[in-house]
Amino acid sequence: MQAVHLSGGALTLGLAAALLCAGCAPLPSVSQGSSAPQVSTVSASLSQVSSLRGALDRLEPEADCLVLASGGEYYRFERNGVDVSGLIPGDPVTVTYTGALDPEEGTVSAVLLSITRDTL
Repeated sequence: MQAVHLSGGALTLGLAAALLCAGCAPLPSVSQGSSAPQVSTVSASLSQVSSLRGALDRLEPEADCLVLASGGEYYRFERNGVDVSGLIPGDPVTVTYTGALDPEEGTVSAVLLSITRDTL
């Protein structure tokens, strides 16, 4: 698992984005033989910055959001200006967000900060 390291400027930018952005909410799970989601978390001074690896399931332009599949669960993230150009469904990606992400809860309490395409 890789740790996420942020400089002071990136942390400030991330926290500013957190104030402007909405969160993510898990969608109902599907019964697939997938492994558990890979989540890494690093403590920041005012919040926790976490990352989640998975596959981009779909982009929903009309709702300005994307859906990530990871470990048999689906997570919806509001884009809030995060650049998704060049990404297509099925791409392996890592999303970085702040807040809690619990597929068992229906609450929205996480904020999308970035998404990057992973290389295999």
